[in-house]
Amino acid sequence: MTVTEIYQQIKEFIIQTIPEEDQNLWKKAELNVEIQPNMTSMNGIYYLVDLNNPLEIRDKRKNRSFMDILRAFHNITTQSGLNKWNKAQFSLFPQTELETKLLWDQEWQNAQDDAVKKVQEEDPSYIGPKWHWEE
Repeated sequence: MTVTEIYQQIKEFIIQTIPEEDQNLWKKAELNVEIQPNMTSMNGIYYLVDLNNPLEIRDKRKNRSFMDILRAFHNITTQSGLNKWNKAQFSLFPQTELETKLLWDQEWQNAQDDAVKKVQEEDPSYIGPKWHWEE
């Protein structure tokens, strides 16, 4: 799968999460992603002219395959540990391309790393998950 194909999948996922009755009324939709080795989470919001509504992305079965797409995107865009990111924001506007912000949140990463260290202190045999570029 190419980055272009993944962007198309992300756009389609965002559009599918907007309720049918709002399909012609939204002006912007955002999908926020947090990623760690072995963990991906997401939430989002879409904006109407005068309202903000959460994206309905709670269907775990449907989301599981989309999470695989997000992890593939992460692997492609962070090859060899270059361009590292652990958070992303995808913004979609009607009739426009997808805008993407990829960032590395060191403070959040430190909190994740500290949680792994605590588990390792309690169980020295525990080996925490690693980023694909660390393996």
